[in-house]
Amino acid sequence: MNASRFSFTQPIRETRLSTLLAWNLAVSAIIFFLLQMWRPCYFLTDDNLAIGLPFFTEVGRHLKSFQSPFVSDYIFGGHYNLLRDISFLCWHPLYLLASLCADTPARFWILDIIAFFLLLFTDAGFATLAHRLSRELDLRLSQGWLLFYTQSFVYSTFILACGPSWLSYLANQSALPWLALGLLQTEWRRGVGLIALLTVHQILGGYLGATISNGLIFTLFAASIAFYRRSWLPLIVWGSGNVLALIVTGRFLVLAVDGFLASERSFGLSIDMLSQHSVPFNAFPLSYFIGNFSQLSILDPFNSNSTFPKIRMLLACAAAWCVIPQLISFSRWHFFDRLSIAFAALLAILIIRPNWINQVMLYLPILRSMRWPFREILQFQFFIHFFLVVRARLDTTRFQNTVAILSFLAFAVPLPFLSPPTMNALAFDRKLLFSGKVDKFWAGVKTHLKPDDEIATVIDANLYHMDGRELPNETGIPYSLLAVADFPMYLRVRSVTGYSTTTPCDQLRGLRLIPFFWFGAFENCQIPELFREKPHIKLIVLEARDPMKISLVSKDNPPIDLTPCLSN
Repeated sequence: MNASRFSFTQPIRETRLSTLLAWNLAVSAIIFFLLQMWRPCYFLTDDNLAIGLPFFTEVGRHLKSFQSPFVSDYIFGGHYNLLRDISFLCWHPLYLLASLCADTPARFWILDIIAFFLLLFTDAGFATLAHRLSRELDLRLSQGWLLFYTQSFVYSTFILACGPSWLSYLANQSALPWLALGLLQTEWRRGVGLIALLTVHQILGGYLGATISNGLIFTLFAASIAFYRRSWLPLIVWGSGNVLALIVTGRFLVLAVDGFLASERSFGLSIDMLSQHSVPFNAFPLSYFIGNFSQLSILDPFNSNSTFPKIRMLLACAAAWCVIPQLISFSRWHFFDRLSIAFAALLAILIIRPNWINQVMLYLPILRSMRWPFREILQFQFFIHFFLVVRARLDTTRFQNTVAILSFLAFAVPLPFLSPPTMNALAFDRKLLFSGKVDKFWAGVKTHLKPDDEIATVIDANLYHMDGRELPNETGIPYSLLAVADFPMYLRVRSVTGYSTTTPCDQLRGLRLIPFFWFGAFENCQIPELFREKPHIKLIVLEARDPMKISLVSKDNPPIDLTPCLSN
């Protein structure tokens, strides 16, 4: 057969890698385009919107004006060193290049430009890994099956929901197949180069907790391969690549770790918070096989009190049911079959998180401050898809084809009837930003502010809570109009607060009062204390939601009604 042509039934070991990459990348690009039709700027929600957009806008402005991008004068009182806060540890060259879209017609697409290239990089890595494995292990995996498995891994619901919430997880996902490929190399220079490059990629562009977690898991993976091959080479490659990466990124890491140790988060979370979002044992299979359907019915495999109900969908996977034929197959189990399913089982336990695991996490640096099982879900999806690839030793059967179709339908059929998944769509802020109302409102507000004025935001708790529950942002608390979270960087106004879960306390400038709300807003009862600490501060006060009324309050002057600025 022609190795340069694509055929759904042709084994990938008889196909050129360039052909596989061309088809897989093309399909990935089409799926990405469909996501943009489903929700334009698909990846601009939740923290990507409230932190990422302001951050990359600030960085892009500094780069274009030939200033240092590492310091912000608009959050936490100014002169805030972003390098010391791991919540802003996003200094990947790709990210910096995309940030140059700030203040251009493409300003809202910065996150999606980054996501597009990260997802293509993930696709290329998985296809390349499968192609190598097919030749090394003589796999009977067809081009069609590889295309399905690759897109299932790249666009699992985890990425569809977590990517729009926390872009950095896409960098960690993209590294997984390339790290595995590096460990499988028999030429040590190539292996060390891949490990070093992908570790730097994660450190500069990934979520630090997931980067560390990936490092721990792949240390075990490298040790397992070394044991199987009776060779120290995988461990030497792994260790050398990581040491080289740490040397290259040492300055960044020293500052980031120093800042993290100066933050409240470094002390860890309580046992209750660590276990709050674990997946109950009886809910795990239901969420994995039909998680997307739970949004269409009364099925709720997760705790109904979960802060984010859509977490029930994160385990859903297009190729989930394909695991069943491979598990019940009577064909011989080889080393990589057993290894990959063993890692998947280990990670499933970590996702379920029995209480004894939470107790252990209390004493682990960095990991004790991570309450979401997102890292484990990401790694679980990788090793499940790795298993599907290495277990493909039988000719395709009608049963396997039928299961694949049913699995895909269980994943895809509910999607057109759902809102695009994310942890918090911030739909109100998206609408305000895209319409230009935010820019027009703040153009009016700034006529009442001097360039060196500091602001803080005040919200009546009764406007934010209903029946004792926190309301989602869609109900009408406009972060962008109130300059909370990290929007001060986007709006170019100086705020005494900002939003970060890892704020180094020693960087806060002269404000001892802790905001009532997690996103940096104060409550009405805190106003007297604010004026005692900062007599010249200007307060942006949300006085009513429907209709909206916003005022500018200072200590020695009468309040200024900013509501007319809303009609601009």
